[in-house]
Amino acid sequence: MAGSGSTTELVILSLGLSGLIGGSFLWFTFRDKKTNIVMRMNLLIMSLLFLINFTIFALYTFQELPFFEGTEEILDPLILYLNMATFMQFGLLFLLFPSPIFTERKPMLLAMCSLPAISISILLTSKLFFEHWETVGFLIQQAIFYGLFSLIAIRWYILHRTSDSAVKRNHAIAAVLLMFGLVGSVLTRWPVLFSLGGGDLYMQGFGGFIFPDLSTSDFLFLFHHALELIPILGMFVVLITEIMVPREKRDMVVLLLSLFFFLFGLVNVMVVKFIDINTDFRILWHQFAAAGTFGLIRPVLFVYLAIKFNLVDLSKKSIRNKVRLIAVLLATVWASSLFEIIQAFLPVPQILSAAIIGVILSFGIGWEQKIFDGIATISEDDYLSSPKEIFEEPDLFRVVMVTVVFTLLLAMYGLIQGGETVV
Repeated sequence: MAGSGSTTELVILSLGLSGLIGGSFLWFTFRDKKTNIVMRMNLLIMSLLFLINFTIFALYTFQELPFFEGTEEILDPLILYLNMATFMQFGLLFLLFPSPIFTERKPMLLAMCSLPAISISILLTSKLFFEHWETVGFLIQQAIFYGLFSLIAIRWYILHRTSDSAVKRNHAIAAVLLMFGLVGSVLTRWPVLFSLGGGDLYMQGFGGFIFPDLSTSDFLFLFHHALELIPILGMFVVLITEIMVPREKRDMVVLLLSLFFFLFGLVNVMVVKFIDINTDFRILWHQFAAAGTFGLIRPVLFVYLAIKFNLVDLSKKSIRNKVRLIAVLLATVWASSLFEIIQAFLPVPQILSAAIIGVILSFGIGWEQKIFDGIATISEDDYLSSPKEIFEEPDLFRVVMVTVVFTLLLAMYGLIQGGETVV
């Protein structure tokens, strides 16, 4: 049966995918200067999100090494604060993608600068009024950036999904794909909407991973739960809309993804209800359901967004070839991840899973070009419209530096908190 080694292997695979996508997106951002600056800004923020996730997965991996044995009390607060840093990237993406919510430079920059201020203000306020203020600060930020900011994506979808304009429909599709990529771990727990699964299912979220007790206050529980229901309700809106929309306007990727999260939620609640929480299978499933969505599913979705909606200039042959190479590498690593997951849950010999991967890749040679060309179309109908005068070239460097400084401040505070706990 699956054990701790299997969870470690899943974390390592997620680590590799996050590093690959984060580094690639960062390179394309500063290399491809022909693309709209707003699209490059979106690509940059995605890369920073993946690089922070890379650091988080690296810390999880370190905890499994003998040299770092017994460092959980130090590293867990650090991981907590790094997750808070990802919330700022969530907010930036919801504000900017598929198109900025403000069409003028000053209001847009003010909205972007307000995100770290919101994060710090929540932490400081929590410290004044709550004993377990780190828990409260984390959960309030998670609820706000998962819940309230998902309304932006849902609004894009509802407004433009059935539009006669292909560009407007692209905005609706891109917005909901972004929501699936960012808050997928919430969507896998949709049965909580109908009070199914109880506290075990609710606590499967990343907040529950770090803090198994949510009894800080009834208000906090209700606030966090209510805002998490927003993307869940959005998922049902998407599923019903994609079923009812005319065939010529239906997007199969969005339909299949919404069905995937719906079916995953059904399987998830059955595992939670019928399999003992102390079994190795349940521990592995908990890891996969909570962290697998942003470690394995998010990279695929974001690469699809970058290719489908021309976040990079695919008309340039050199860049197109590099994007294709990254897509092939992503598919290879993801196939290995999928079989690692299957092997963790089922007693499949490693040599058999390796042979199956080899067969799939051998048959896939040649088909990957056709699939890539089908997604990476160069057509105005696939572009996203964005005002060009909002950002300037130096803004890319400024966003990187602000993110680095903000993340390092949070990481330093997390280390100090962990050190005080040990002392």
